[in-house]
Amino acid sequence: MNKEKKIEIILPSKVPFSLIVLAILFLFAGLFITPKLLIYLGPMKESLTSEIELVRITTLAEVMLLRIFCLIAFSLIIYMIFTWKKFIQTKFIKQIIEHPLTGSDRQQSRKLIFNVSFIIMISFTLIVLLHIIFGNQYFEPSTLAMINNEDGIVEYLSAFLFLICSVISVIIYFINSDNHNRKMIFIVFAIGFFFCFGEEISWGQRIFNFKTPEIIREINAQNEANLHNLFGYFADHLFLAGVFFYCVILPLLKTTSPFWNRFTEKVGLPLPSLGLAISFFIVSLIQKRMIWKLIPTSSGMAVIEMRELLISVGFLLLLLEYWNYSQQNGKPKRRL
Repeated sequence: MNKEKKIEIILPSKVPFSLIVLAILFLFAGLFITPKLLIYLGPMKESLTSEIELVRITTLAEVMLLRIFCLIAFSLIIYMIFTWKKFIQTKFIKQIIEHPLTGSDRQQSRKLIFNVSFIIMISFTLIVLLHIIFGNQYFEPSTLAMINNEDGIVEYLSAFLFLICSVISVIIYFINSDNHNRKMIFIVFAIGFFFCFGEEISWGQRIFNFKTPEIIREINAQNEANLHNLFGYFADHLFLAGVFFYCVILPLLKTTSPFWNRFTEKVGLPLPSLGLAISFFIVSLIQKRMIWKLIPTSSGMAVIEMRELLISVGFLLLLLEYWNYSQQNGKPKRRL
């Protein structure tokens, strides 16, 4: 098969309709996502109406940055649309198209929705939802506090799972990857998951009983010795947006487009299977204000902390998926 024919199969010679739709979505998001709309719909309402001025200011800045990002994305996509034939002939695009797929990528692209990861993730999600619905009825206040509060079971379990993810990422770096880009990504994973572990428990502040440094306390929304609450909840919102993009959007693109399949392999991104991606999407719907409206008995439940627990479970499953489906130069698979 010649290169021109291969390019046409992977990327159509005409502008994909999905690209036009994406441009329209970015345009509408950039023009119409306003603080008033977000307050009305519910997302970020708590931050936008917070009594803490620092939280309100940083959240308003987030909304402005989001609108600017959407308008820039719209402009770039429009440029791609009008230069499509030249764009698909660029050196970078050709390198992606000619990049071979490994055995693990072919298997991942054929994964069914109802796989083991989906079943495990949905099971944990149902357990969390049942706790949110019936927890106030079946547990004493002291037991609920031990589960939900700061330094509770949920928080420490999330931290522990992030620590496990960090350790597994280091192991994969040394044992289970010969792709240079992917090895670097697993180093980033190891550092990132360890950072999540430390931030989740405020770097042991309440364990070792040390005070929050004054320079951090003054700009920390919760007066704790962590970085993700500096200047409000910008880091939390960025983390959730990043998880949604990486664990939901990219896997869906990969399973629906041969181009994105090759792109993620060339870059070295280990993505969740389709089943796990859908599970991450379901977890992203667990929002505090939404849960409180749908389940009146959930008032007082640590919804945010439980969502973080589910995210940590999802990342652990992602790493196990990669380990179990990766192959190196035809060598037998290594399983955990």
